[in-house]
Amino acid sequence: MRMLRQTCIVLVVLAVSVLPLAAQSLPSLKLERDTNWWITLNASGAWYRAFGDAFPTGNTSDGNPFTPPATGDRFFRHDQNKTYSWDGAAWIQVDDWLVPNEGGVTDGDKGDIVVTAGVWGIDTGVATTAGRAIMDDVTAADQRTTLGLGTLATQSGTFSGTSSGTNTGDQTITLTGNVTGSGTGSFAATISASAVANSMLADMAQSTLKGRAAAAGTGAPTDLTAAQVLAILSAFSTSSMQVFTTPGANTYTPTSGTKYVIAISTGAGGGGGGGDASAAANGGAGAGGGAGGTTISVFAASSQTITIGTGGTAGSGTNGTGGGTGGNTTYGALDTATGGTGGAGSGNSAIRSQVTAGGAGGAPADGAANLTGGTGFTGSLLLTLDATDTNENAVAQGGNGGVSFWGGGGRGGANAQDAAAADSTAGSQAGSNGAAPGSGGGGGVVLNTATGVAGGTGANGYCLVLEFQ
Repeated sequence: MRMLRQTCIVLVVLAVSVLPLAAQSLPSLKLERDTNWWITLNASGAWYRAFGDAFPTGNTSDGNPFTPPATGDRFFRHDQNKTYSWDGAAWIQVDDWLVPNEGGVTDGDKGDIVVTAGVWGIDTGVATTAGRAIMDDVTAADQRTTLGLGTLATQSGTFSGTSSGTNTGDQTITLTGNVTGSGTGSFAATISASAVANSMLADMAQSTLKGRAAAAGTGAPTDLTAAQVLAILSAFSTSSMQVFTTPGANTYTPTSGTKYVIAISTGAGGGGGGGDASAAANGGAGAGGGAGGTTISVFAASSQTITIGTGGTAGSGTNGTGGGTGGNTTYGALDTATGGTGGAGSGNSAIRSQVTAGGAGGAPADGAANLTGGTGFTGSLLLTLDATDTNENAVAQGGNGGVSFWGGGGRGGANAQDAAAADSTAGSQAGSNGAAPGSGGGGGVVLNTATGVAGGTGANGYCLVLEFQ
């Protein structure tokens, strides 16, 4: 029996010798042979029973009695497989000190060591669960996986993995390149001047420009269409026109989208003079009326009252009166194109030769461009007798109407007589009305007759409005 106990002692010593470093630092233990108790030194240097099935209240071990145990003494309850410490009044379970039993080490908490199914591990009081999880990893890669670091911990240059969190200010970050800035935690960054290349911008649809549409207010740039760009530039994308020819007041309303207009206004032409003679052997020739003047001006688009001048009246064939003056054409209160004056009439002619003056063209003054109308042509009459004073050569020409901006005036009347003809041969021709807008009427002529003829009426005024959208 004594031999068996000695064998057990050897086994226990061997078991303790293979403990981890923390377990091998336990206080000295020895087996008291007389009582078969495990005893150890307490804080006072005295031996006391440290292993058994009941708490010690006092005992004698190797001649060193003590009662009660000293504060801090440890005791292992064999029947409970637990470790206790004396706090000065009671035994408190601590489970942080291993005392081997006689037959080997059982499973359970042994203080710094925990035994589970015969496997020794470190107690949670010594190492936390997280710490033990890292300690039992075989490789560094396993430890990075446990910590959730991925490849971040192996980066030596540019980080290409994924990480999250906040820089709490323990290091300074400095941005370089196109975006610069420096600081800890949150800091402002600045895009360097001239750093944003066209290739860095968002894709754009073709035929668009970066900008901000008119009337869109302040905001982010957008891709503008051609129409929006033209609106910003007040440029024109198309054009149209409106024509006014009816004498009197007309209302002009700009076509939708019109920005500017060019107004070309022409006054009415003067009437041609009438031709008359006091006796059958005489003649008379009226002159042509003058053309109306023309103004050309550019205005911002707006509604206007456009008044078209009425053509001058024709000179009468009775007593060969002169033609009337053409009316003015106005573009609101902005422009006035004056009408041409009438051509002179022959009067009740009792003469055998005559020259009559054509009417003057209108001469406007308030347009951006002012064009004076053409003057009416002169009327003329010439009669010559032969040597016997019985036969005559005769030529009568009424004056043509003045030419306007738009074209020629009315034709003057004309007649002629050969000297071989008898005196009684008579002829007359009235003047024609003005042809082109604003042109003058032609003068009328009579030859060897006392029946007069009228001149032509002057053409009405005209206004062309060119619109630009």
